[in-house]
Amino acid sequence: MINQIIKCFTRSSPPKKIKYDIEVMNHFYIKGRRRLAQHWQRRILYKYGCDIEPGVKIHPSCVFPHPIGITLGKNVVIGENVKIHQNVTIGSSPFKSGKDSMPKVKNNVTIFAGAVIAGDLIVGQGAVIGANAVVSKDVPIETTVVPARPTTII
Repeated sequence: MINQIIKCFTRSSPPKKIKYDIEVMNHFYIKGRRRLAQHWQRRILYKYGCDIEPGVKIHPSCVFPHPIGITLGKNVVIGENVKIHQNVTIGSSPFKSGKDSMPKVKNNVTIFAGAVIAGDLIVGQGAVIGANAVVSKDVPIETTVVPARPTTII
C-alpha cells in the first residue's frame, strides 16, 4: 500500500507535489509545530521557487501551472478552482498589517503571470486578473482586470 502511494507521488507533476507540501506545512502550523512549519516553508521555497507562508488557506482544487515566483501571505484565503500562474503576489498592503488585511480570492478565479493582489479586498467569483495587473480594490463578480496602458506623449 505505501509503495503505491510513493510511486504515485514520485510520478506526479510539481504542481501536484506542491499542494501536498502546503498541506503538510499547514498541518504542522495548525498543530502548533512552528519550527516544522518553517522547515516545510523553506523546503517549498528551495524546491519550487515560491514563497508560501504557513497559515494560508488553499482549497485542494487550486492549480499552480508554473509555481515559480508565487508569493502568498499568511491568512490568505483561496477558493475552489483557482488557477494561479507564475510570479503572482497575494498579500497584505505594506501600509496595513494584521489578520484582516489579507485578500480573499473566491471560486473559479484565474490570476495570470505577474499580477499583484494587495490589501484587505475580495476578488469576486469568476474574475480574471490579467498579466502584470495590480489590484488594490475589490473586484466584482465575473470581472476582468487588466493593467492600464501608459499613454505616450509626443
